[in-house]
Amino acid sequence: MVPYLLDARNGSTASTIEDILSSAAGPQQGSLTLGALTNWNMVLATFMPATPPTTSTTTTTRPSITTTTTTTTTTTRPPTTTTTTTTRPPTTTTTTTTTTTTNPPTTTTSTTTTASSTTTTTLAGSGACNNPTVIPAQGGTFGGTTSGASSQAGSCGNSGTSPELVFQWTPAVSGTATIETCGAGTSFDTVLYLRSGSCVSGAEAGCNDDACVNSTGLLRASRLTPTVTAGQTYFIVVDGYAGVQGSFSLRVTPPGASTTTTTTLSGSSTTTTTLAGGACSTPTQIPAQGGTFGGTTSGTSTQAGTCGNSGSSPERVFQWTPSVSGTATIATCGAGTNFDTVLYLRSGACTSGSEAGCNDDACTNSTGLFRASRLTPTVTAGQTYFIIVDGYGGAHGTFSLTVTPP
Repeated sequence: MVPYLLDARNGSTASTIEDILSSAAGPQQGSLTLGALTNWNMVLATFMPATPPTTSTTTTTRPSITTTTTTTTTTTRPPTTTTTTTTRPPTTTTTTTTTTTTNPPTTTTSTTTTASSTTTTTLAGSGACNNPTVIPAQGGTFGGTTSGASSQAGSCGNSGTSPELVFQWTPAVSGTATIETCGAGTSFDTVLYLRSGSCVSGAEAGCNDDACVNSTGLLRASRLTPTVTAGQTYFIVVDGYAGVQGSFSLRVTPPGASTTTTTTLSGSSTTTTTLAGGACSTPTQIPAQGGTFGGTTSGTSTQAGTCGNSGSSPERVFQWTPSVSGTATIATCGAGTNFDTVLYLRSGACTSGSEAGCNDDACTNSTGLFRASRLTPTVTAGQTYFIIVDGYGGAHGTFSLTVTPP
């Protein structure tokens, strides 16, 4: 126990608090006598024993002065984090809106575009008189480009300064042939002439400068309709006017075949060749280079494919021996076909050959419906195939057959 003495001071004057003993335990109360009423200082000492702390309030009353001492205890706790998770059942909202709109009258303009294609074949040969490009007897459409110096000239036009390309052709049928550079495949002003027997010195069997339109839409392409003899060799010379040169499309149609040229509004044209024949015993011969060929089915049915229902429709038969192996395309698609076709291909023999493909409806015909046919068979060079254009359920009519080799 530490002895102590409590007193109050006023300057050098001191007054001791009585009745408070340093040796007494617990709270005590004492009193003192003040010699003056102001300027007193009092010191209060509290000694804490080893017992729970005690909060005490001491009130001292002076005349006209009241002093209150308050002790406040603040307790700090660690922060508390509260997480609240609320789970609601899924909500599905369905909204149905009905809108009624009244529009003014509408005028609709329909434009129908007919797609057509021409198969152009580029053959071997330099195109000079000593190495002419050989055209098969069945004719066809062939492309080329003139360039270099001039070595030939026809009796018409002014072709002495233009380069030329020479083709050799020996028809198998006598009669009137058609030889022309007409259409969008020709880009320059052509001069076309035909010589018989010899390229350089043979007699000229025909010459023409401007007879039909080329790609410019002007009459700057050429056409000949000579009378030819079967087995006679002819040289077809595609030349230019007054030094011009460029690319061209040459079409040769032999006697016994007819051609139909369809020109679209865009200026492009397709020529369809109609050849003789059409039965299994006398099929229509198609050159190895293919082409577009027209025909009409009529009469009775003698053949039927494995697809469609062609047993009651008449058919037309074509014979084709490709010179290149690969995937070919054979089709009756487009505006040139006006009935529901069935198309099939036989290999080796027309009647008993194995079927290499059959199709009923693959593309549109002239009606705009999927009533035309397309085959994409894998063919072998040198193998003979028979292409049969038939009809569905007794249907017959005109068609356009396009054969595109690999």
